Amino acid sequence: MRNLLKATVLFALTFGHPSLAQDLTASRVNSIEIIGNKVFDSQILKAQLKRVREGMSLTTAIIEWDIEVNLKGFLKEHGFLHCIVTFKEIPRTAQVVDLHIAVSEGPQYRLGSLAFKGNSLNIKVLPDGPFRAVNLANAFDIRPGDIVNLNKIKSGLDKVKQIYENSGYLQVSCLPEQVFDEQQRTMSLSVTIDPGYYHFISYVAFVGGDQTQQEWLKTELAKGSIRPNLLFMPEDLKHEADRLKKITGFNIKVFTDEAEQEGRVGILFWIFPSTLAASR
Repeated sequence: MRNLLKATVLFALTFGHPSLAQDLTASRVNSIEIIGNKVFDSQILKAQLKRVREGMSLTTAIIEWDIEVNLKGFLKEHGFLHCIVTFKEIPRTAQVVDLHIAVSEGPQYRLGSLAFKGNSLNIKVLPDGPFRAVNLANAFDIRPGDIVNLNKIKSGLDKVKQIYENSGYLQVSCLPEQVFDEQQRTMSLSVTIDPGYYHFISYVAFVGGDQTQQEWLKTELAKGSIRPNLLFMPEDLKHEADRLKKITGFNIKVFTDEAEQEGRVGILFWIFPSTLAASR
């Protein structure tokens, strides 16, 4: 029987943080040696270190952070999800060390399957309108059979959230769950989606500028899709803000308030006087 290991994982670009409890005494790194690696050349792995360089004075915490985030992150981007990397600081003098980094890549995993649960196959664009079918797998730049890349998976999850947010669901949650098949060396990914509820525009307000400029902006804004009681879609707001900046020449910043009322979003257009164009 296949050995299946099930685990819920939150994907992140970082895999560790420096510990405040670490020794803060800096030592100069005389040399860096990488051993145990079987897949990537030592120079390739050494190049993944962004903070640790020969000749630099570093604390143990910085060395640990660079290895966890960048070196192990590189291996996990290439499917080595269970890689083990350890290091030793070998003293040469009281303030100089040689750094030995031991790498065990472990098995390389490929994507077994990609599935979605919850409200995932149909998205209702308008509360009283029809559903539209959405293939959420297209948001991922990875397909079954590809080497698992956690950065691509995280990017895909972010794009799925954007799809829902731009359909009015501002509080959508995507919970990824992975299942490992150790015999086949695969990782299957299942994403449970809870879209939450729609958000509508509660109010649109203007701050800054003079009365004439504000009235002109209100008239221009009324021609678009940003008005009270309409469905709030971030892409529409960005489009309207860019359009207003272009046609008015004003320096306009946009702020939103989601806490004003559940399911409602307030929008504030702030006209900064330092770069106001002449009133038209």
